[in-house]
Amino acid sequence: TRVIMTAVTDNGQVITKLAEEDTDVEIVAGVDPFDDGHNSYPVFSSIENGVDADVVIDFSSAKAEDALIDTAQQA
Repeated sequence: TRVIMTAVTDNGQVITKLAEEDTDVEIVAGVDPFDDGHNSYPVFSSIENGVDADVVIDFSSAKAEDALIDTAQQA
C-alpha cells in the first residue's frame, strides 16, 4: 500500500517507524512545511506534488484540509 502522510513530524514519526516494519506499506511521500530532512521519503510543502498513492494518512491542521480533499477527489 502506497501512502502519502501529512505532518511528518511528531505523530508522523510513529507512523513512519510502523511503516518501516511492515513490508505491505510504503510511505512514498510526506507533506509538511516544517520537514527536518530526516525521513527516508521525499517531503513536500504541498499535497499537490504529483505522487501517486493508495491512501493519505492525515495529521495536518484544518487549514490544509481543502487542498487535501481537492487533490484526493482528482485522483
